[in-house]
Amino acid sequence: MSDRSQHTSNATPWQSLDHLAGDLVDKGESINGTTAGSLVDSAVSRRGFMTIMGASMALTAAACRRPDQKLIASVESKQVPAPGLPVDYASVYSHRNVAYGALIKSREGRPIKVKGNELHPSNCGTSSSEMQATLLSVYDPDRLRRPRVSKSGGATSYDNAVTKIADAVTEAQNAGKKAVVVIDEHCSPSFTALMTDLSAAVPAMSFVMMPSIVADNAAIANKAVLGIDGELVPDLGKAKVIVSVDADVLGTDKLALHHTGRYAARRTPTSKSPSMSLLIVAEAQYSLTGANADERVRLHPSQIEAYLGALEAEVVGSAAIGGQLASAANAETKKAAQRAAVALKAAPGEAVVLAGRHLSPLANAVALNISNALGSVGFGLAIDPAHVLPNSGAKQPGINALVNDLNAGSVHALIFCGTNPEYTADRSFRTAMIKAPVRAAINLYEDETAVNCAVSIPGSHWLESWGDAIAYDGTLSVQQPMIAPMNDGVASTNDTFMLIAKKVNDGAFTGVNNYYTYVMNRWAGLGDWRKVLQDGVLKPTAPITMASAVQVAGAASLPSGKVAAGRVVM
Repeated sequence: MSDRSQHTSNATPWQSLDHLAGDLVDKGESINGTTAGSLVDSAVSRRGFMTIMGASMALTAAACRRPDQKLIASVESKQVPAPGLPVDYASVYSHRNVAYGALIKSREGRPIKVKGNELHPSNCGTSSSEMQATLLSVYDPDRLRRPRVSKSGGATSYDNAVTKIADAVTEAQNAGKKAVVVIDEHCSPSFTALMTDLSAAVPAMSFVMMPSIVADNAAIANKAVLGIDGELVPDLGKAKVIVSVDADVLGTDKLALHHTGRYAARRTPTSKSPSMSLLIVAEAQYSLTGANADERVRLHPSQIEAYLGALEAEVVGSAAIGGQLASAANAETKKAAQRAAVALKAAPGEAVVLAGRHLSPLANAVALNISNALGSVGFGLAIDPAHVLPNSGAKQPGINALVNDLNAGSVHALIFCGTNPEYTADRSFRTAMIKAPVRAAINLYEDETAVNCAVSIPGSHWLESWGDAIAYDGTLSVQQPMIAPMNDGVASTNDTFMLIAKKVNDGAFTGVNNYYTYVMNRWAGLGDWRKVLQDGVLKPTAPITMASAVQVAGAASLPSGKVAAGRVVM
């Protein structure tokens, strides 16, 4: 028991034994989470610390602002938002030459979330991980911030850097040589028109499309079979049986977001459609599509195209064009092809065969021939010839011509826009491009190509600039900037090209001050501009139809890949 006689009436509870001993201040023991010593030694009080932190956060918020142009919020949002509340703006994200509708949630002039636009046919309200990641790249501190006009890294003004490029283009034009701009795949009709106008204003300037991965084989096959120089967009929602041959349509494919949504729609049984689609995947390496397959056939890489040939022989019979592929199929491959053929024949008009873009032109033609024999190629069917990706034609001929011009010394200026061929191109192009006397880059980052260029200008982010895009079915969308450019004083990429043309030719783009005005002028007769900005889409008034006759006879002479009697070893 304690001795109550030692306690006074105003005694307080002890915080510790040392508190009882009376030496708390001397030893700096903790009281209420702080120490006496820290309170004496600290140069900044708690109130002062909170004041400093609050001021720093206020400065951070003030550093972000909306662009100068008037933006239109999504139709679901308030037109006059309350301060501090987020607002959704409709825009479009271009994944190379695939357009995906987007709703950007913005708070106080800062984009904070990317969602899909339900009105857009490509993604129908969904978004991919890459779309989310691009939001982070807006604030990436590793982005190129200032223009440069020497390889040593000395910063310069934006106008000086543009003048350097314009002078190089002028020199090329005066010398009868070329100024070539190397660009990535895109789906912007306004940028396509801008390239035409730039070449008209500056005849020496031309454009070559060079994606990081050149996959022309599907376009070559479609050209031979359907007369369409481009990549078709199949509708997996209209297919009851799908055979995917080394095509990761649900994973790494650039149309994966579109394919996933359409595939999932057919995998959900309803009262009207109680059955699910069947997915058969034949591949050499495990993929996300293979993980979702009802039947996965693991093949040796040398048997991939042989599987297609054997499948065609089972389905098409005497009309097959892949006889040389089928001849290399081993017994296991033939059995797997026979099982798939039974499933395909059981779903006429609702069965498709998809081949990877990296497979040979003949393999892609064989896959198209099988789908056509099953009655799945035509208007409104799973493979609609009218659904073609924009700017998806064969690109290797243009790249080869550029290499020849570089080796011949006819290219004076080489400008890279959103591309990094030093990292992605083959040796022949990398060897040839250093022969251009003047090289410049307009990229988001100081990448491997930019560091080897004499002039480097920061490129614009899709959330910082105006633009537009067209989908595979003709649906148009407008790209709205969500935030003012992080690179103060640097115009957007397309504005930079217009400024270069004006410096070379005083009469270029008369009356058009910037790319925003250029896009506005092109959209003047297409529809209600404000309505398009609210909805994010402008759908075609009539469905696109394309008359195409299937001609498989000429496709038999297309080049094939290497096939052999390979076998998977456990």
